Amino acid sequence: MRRQVLLQRLRPSEKLQARCKGNDYNKQRKVPSDNKNYDKRMKKSHIFLLIVIAIAVGVVISTAGDASSYVNFKTAREMKDRGDDNMVHVVGELKKDDQGRIVGITPGENRLSFSFIMVDDHQQEQLVVYKKPMPTDFTKSEKVVVVGNYHNETFVADKILLKCPSKYEETQIQAN
Repeated sequence: MRRQVLLQRLRPSEKLQARCKGNDYNKQRKVPSDNKNYDKRMKKSHIFLLIVIAIAVGVVISTAGDASSYVNFKTAREMKDRGDDNMVHVVGELKKDDQGRIVGITPGENRLSFSFIMVDDHQQEQLVVYKKPMPTDFTKSEKVVVVGNYHNETFVADKILLKCPSKYEETQIQAN
């Protein structure tokens, strides 16, 4: 009798399956629409997943806007002349005299800033102003990367990145 009542509540396709599997089918049957808590839980998990994806996309877009390109001074000047005020990276070396001594470093009036002459990879010299104190080992660096842009005829750096000589370079030791 109980089996007939259960079969009457089922849809026609489910009746056939219930007859084939017996009474255990009805106990094991889990249809999402029959369980309202299951629907709510799925909706919450989907919403949570969409929020996480939206945050990830936002982070990628915001960091892409901060990215700048590596250029030389000539390209940086051309970008400024076109009205592009984005930050650029310029790679170069400090200007040196014939004896290999660094020239052109000038401390600022308040000693909290300084300027220097940098030679980029295309051998173009440029005065660079840095409005912060001189970084440690600045004069010992092999390469200098300045991050900034032009203001009038001067390149103003917001950041200075140094490539210092490696203390792990291979050297030859001569035996006596």
